[in-house]
Parts: sequence; C-alpha cells; structure tokens
Amino acid sequence: AFGAGEASLSAVSATAVPWLVAPRTDAKFLESYGAYYHPLNLFWQRSSRLPVGTVATDTMVMPRDTLRASEFYNDWSRPQGYLSVMGATLLAEDDWRVEFVVPGKQEFGPSQLKLYHAIAPHLTRAVQLGHRLGRVEMERAVAADALDRLAQALVVVDAETRVLFANRAAEALFGDGLSLHDGILRAGVNGQTTELHRMVAGCSRPDLINSG
Repeated sequence: AFGAGEASLSAVSATAVPWLVAPRTDAKFLESYGAYYHPLNLFWQRSSRLPVGTVATDTMVMPRDTLRASEFYNDWSRPQGYLSVMGATLLAEDDWRVEFVVPGKQEFGPSQLKLYHAIAPHLTRAVQLGHRLGRVEMERAVAADALDRLAQALVVVDAETRVLFANRAAEALFGDGLSLHDGILRAGVNGQTTELHRMVAGCSRPDLINSG
C-alpha cells in the first residue's frame, strides 16, 4: 500500500535495539543495524523527538543532502535500496520507543502520508494496549507465584463458587474434604456444600461490594 520495500517494527533506545522485526531485510543487515548502525540513523535521531503518533518522512525532519551524506545512508540504507523512509513512534516509555518504519525506493508523497496518518492512531492504540496487557499479565504471574508459595491454603472463587485460582496448599486439600465438580468448589457432604455456596453468594452481593 505504501509502495515500500519493507516494513519494520522495533523497540529502540538511543543506544540499543532489544528487538527488531523486518521480514524482508537481510538478516546480516539486521544484525549490523543493532550492533553498529542504529546510533548513526539520522532519521531515528530526528523523528524520535516528535510526539507519539506523529508521522514523518526523512525530508520532513532533515535536509535530503544531510541524510545522503551520512554513513548510515551510504553504508546501510543505500546498499539495500532503502532510499527514503517514513515512520512514527507508537509507544514511548522511559528511554525506550516502539517504532513502525517503512523504507522505500523513492520519496514518499502526499498519498502515502495520508494513508499512514489514517492508520497511525490504530497502530498506536494496538501497541499501547498490547504493552499494558503484557504488563498486567506479568504482574498477575508474579502475584500468582507469590500466592502459590504460601503455606496457607488459598482458593479464589467467583459468585457461583467456580474456582478461579487455587494455590498449591489448597490443591493438596482437594479430595480431603474439598473437591471440584465441573470447576465448582464443593465441601464435604451436600449440606456443607450448600452452606459454602450460600456464604460465597452472600459475600459477592453488589451492595456489600459497593459499601466496602
């Protein structure tokens, strides 16, 4: 759609490239970019100062002659036929930035810029949501691991007494007074199970939650 030779997604800082996905770029060039050329990338140096979601081409952030006189352009971009570039920052956190960049064989024009402007907000939201969900999942995994190490038995259930989480100490009790049936917690005989379910349902009443 952009008439570009490649599309890359990367997480970068001023000095490091922790990951870079560019499926049409030669693996040796990708390796050399992370190992040496990234700090020399004038387009990244200029565009990384722009607000998140701001689309720019190389000629929008520097004179064309400045770019074409650079070591990065002559030794890394031009040998691959990457003669122009357009991109935006999708996420910025601390010193790290997630970038989506498209290099092309000719200068990008108004129609390509218009298209990038149209999809940039969606790309930005997708990356930011993915980042937040990843962080939540990591925090959940850490919390679950901590709860799993408790000597006390812990079972988390929903309003229908369906087990959402049970640590190892609790799992050791299943079959010895506690049991699961289709994922629902049961206790001893039917009378105890009924009382347990009644107590859980009472604790999950909206009025109790809101007043708490």
